Amino acid sequence: MSSPDAAHLATHRPFVVVGYDGSPAARAAVQWAAREAAELRGELRIVVAWLPDVGSWHHDPETVGRDAAEATADEAQQLAAPIVRGRAVVVTIVHQGAAADTVTHAAHGAELLVLGTRGHIGPVGTLLGSVSRRCVRLATEPVVLLGPEAVPQPEQRVVLTCHSGAAAASALTWATRRARRTARELHVLDTWSVGAMAGDLLATEVEDAAHDDAAKRHGATMAAVRAAVRGVATVTGVLVEGRAAHVEFERTLPGDLLVVPLDDTDHRPSLRYSRCPVVLVPVSTAMTTRHRRQAAVEAV
Repeated sequence: MSSPDAAHLATHRPFVVVGYDGSPAARAAVQWAAREAAELRGELRIVVAWLPDVGSWHHDPETVGRDAAEATADEAQQLAAPIVRGRAVVVTIVHQGAAADTVTHAAHGAELLVLGTRGHIGPVGTLLGSVSRRCVRLATEPVVLLGPEAVPQPEQRVVLTCHSGAAAASALTWATRRARRTARELHVLDTWSVGAMAGDLLATEVEDAAHDDAAKRHGATMAAVRAAVRGVATVTGVLVEGRAAHVEFERTLPGDLLVVPLDDTDHRPSLRYSRCPVVLVPVSTAMTTRHRRQAAVEAV
């Protein structure tokens, strides 16, 4: 077992970090993260945080807490092993400390931080589980969240969310890089809505103008995505009228990976009902060494 700092010095391979606490959502997160690490031929770092079991009758609560955490880490490692099958190194990190701080510290420089959550994201994120919510707030890397309904099955399609034709630059960049690396379909899921009408007489005119404006921006986004993907993956897209959260639920399925800009609160789907993993991409996502090399190649 090692500390988060020691684990970071162990290798230069790309790595994926997953927090684990033994819950069903965390089990799904480990399964998804193991598959991701195997595809990268990198390293899976399973992080288990613990605090002394002060409520225990045992005379040594630290020993009780540490032993329980190590057993939890072993459970996660056994869960990941048949998925990884030697294609990635699996490391367990058992560390005494607050869960969110421990996990996000271990995730510095990671390709992804993967978490299971019992709650869901609302307009202000208040219904996300407390640990997941703090991790999302602290993380500088993209965070993958698997809610209770998410199925950790093999990824078939990357779905990029937009609103009225506009895709956040951070989410677009991340999604196109992933599509190029995996050669999987990149689907641009675009929504539009009119909002408050100026009046019944102007309703049709307002709706037509809003749709035309969204369609124009949607076309521009599709062109930008196709240019970024460079023919490596299929690019599809659709412009749908409605609220983003409703459309995302209706149009995404297990096997999708939904890419959402972290600061775009209006477009965050309810993770309580989402059937696929959701990637929250920070605006200032720190580029890993692999991404820097990739960007340098793309610039040539």
